[in-house]
Amino acid sequence: MSNPKADPKAALAASQRAHAAGDIHAALDALADALASDPVDTAALQHAYAMLQRLPNALQATAPQRGMPLSRVALHALALAIAHDWSPAFEMLFRLGTDDPRTPYLQWAESWCNSHPSALLLDLGRVGPALMAFADKFEDPIDAQSPWWKTLQAGTAVMKRLSETFVDNRGLKTVYVKLLRRGGRFDEALAIAREVGAQDPYFGHLMTAWTYRDMDRPHDAIASFHAARAAKDDPSVLLDVGDLHLNHGEYEQAHETYRQVPQGEGYDWAVASYWAAHHLATRDPQSLANLTSMVATNPRAKELHAWIHAYAEVMPTPRDLTAGIVRDVLGHLRRSPGSPDAPAKLDVNITSIESPSVSVAFEVAKRMTGGHAALNVNPEKEAEPDPRQPLITAIGRGPDAVYQQFPIWVYEGARPRINAPVPPPAAQQAVARLASTPFDWAGWQRAAAEAAPSLRGQVVGLVCTLVHPPTPPQAPPSAWSARSTADDVDPVEWTWKCQVAAALLVTKLDAGWNGSERRSGLCAMVHGPIDWTISAALPCLGLVYAECPEARDELRQIFDALRQRVPDIGYACYRAPLEAVTMRLPDVDEKARRQAWTRLVKATQKPFLG
Repeated sequence: MSNPKADPKAALAASQRAHAAGDIHAALDALADALASDPVDTAALQHAYAMLQRLPNALQATAPQRGMPLSRVALHALALAIAHDWSPAFEMLFRLGTDDPRTPYLQWAESWCNSHPSALLLDLGRVGPALMAFADKFEDPIDAQSPWWKTLQAGTAVMKRLSETFVDNRGLKTVYVKLLRRGGRFDEALAIAREVGAQDPYFGHLMTAWTYRDMDRPHDAIASFHAARAAKDDPSVLLDVGDLHLNHGEYEQAHETYRQVPQGEGYDWAVASYWAAHHLATRDPQSLANLTSMVATNPRAKELHAWIHAYAEVMPTPRDLTAGIVRDVLGHLRRSPGSPDAPAKLDVNITSIESPSVSVAFEVAKRMTGGHAALNVNPEKEAEPDPRQPLITAIGRGPDAVYQQFPIWVYEGARPRINAPVPPPAAQQAVARLASTPFDWAGWQRAAAEAAPSLRGQVVGLVCTLVHPPTPPQAPPSAWSARSTADDVDPVEWTWKCQVAAALLVTKLDAGWNGSERRSGLCAMVHGPIDWTISAALPCLGLVYAECPEARDELRQIFDALRQRVPDIGYACYRAPLEAVTMRLPDVDEKARRQAWTRLVKATQKPFLG
């Protein structure tokens, strides 16, 4: 996502006028806006260099201040470069690339490497941490469709030149190869790994293993890790081997590998993984209890526990990128609620369409603060299959009237619109009561069952609460985690809690499947556009599957259809819950269970289960 950009031509003209009038502060602000739109715009750069070279105190005038926009900070890097103070200039650009990878300021550093050989003679003690932080920003491979692509390519080009300058620096080689891998340039990464391996077989095999891992060639990666250990007896390599086995559903091999890791300080990862692998392989309750006992003090145990219990005992909040915008807007509205005549306006660019329920959370945030704001989300690419289409249409089976009884969302172009009326008070109150209690999957099921008799016949109202959730109470006892004041309520989390609560109430309205209220309600949730409503329905469909054999054929078809409609780009919020539910189906065979685990892990490599 990105902040709205100024019109670059207008901003450049404003900077030129302010400079001519002697208003340097305004000239720099407008110049920063122009370069934020296109850091390598020729006219803007010519003006920038001319103005900064003439300023007698350019470094002082551009010096970063607390709260200064990143676009304004970038001008200080230019001023440093003009002074040929290369190390702080490069350090600043790599930090900007970490903080704002959508704006490719690092293209300046790429240009400096080519035009000023002295720019390559950096103080690596100073610049090195920024290079490492930049590489860590790129957790997964990206392609040219990503808004981070230009920044990654520029950073990779700089690292190529630096690794050629400091030929014996292993740290630079590591960062360079990692950036090549993140850009999908695997052949180049393997070639560098071979070069390194000629001098250092251990490190060369590690680079090769990391590259194969990114290429999703786990067994080639495992072989390379074993080769690295043969070159140097490093027990930590076994952690990588064990993780690859575990992530790909090879529980027995993972268990045996983790068993070989030395016990003691520094190997807590292996202990937690050992018990998780044993439980997954055997369903041994004592192994799970051992893992659970470690959760409070062992981050790896917490991660594995969350995967094993995902979308049942643990209910992760959706992690759409735009959800972060909602939280930012909430803070802004608390400070400055605005007015109906002057609402805060925010245009956000994202790679592809995300869950429309983010807009519901946005409205919740406004209600919580009494604020006034407008959020306009602009997808840059169209995903396939189209996430806006109902499920059956998206996978090419045509419309199905059975699943269109309560269409919750409709799209007008890229803009989602709520297609459900405001629910009756009884439905909203029932959802609010359940959502206001601390989350406990078994406890929520009991509470929903107790509330169901008074709600029968109100399936439509409950479905409508998915997009018209109640306002958070003033002092909720708890959300997914402990909170005590209204100011602490997360509108994203609250909206999601309400959707899970509504889905569970629908599930408990009646029994059976064919002709039931719960079938009509849950199918309305799961057959719409890609949205949190699908994620909320899936754990409940898992409950129906377990208790109602007559539903299983249809539910298997739904699960298969959902798997087919995962789009080719962007974040599909329901991928993790689909696989977590599949793992727990009572009649799933072992092969399918392990395949579902592998897909779950892949869907949660980014911190969607945090």
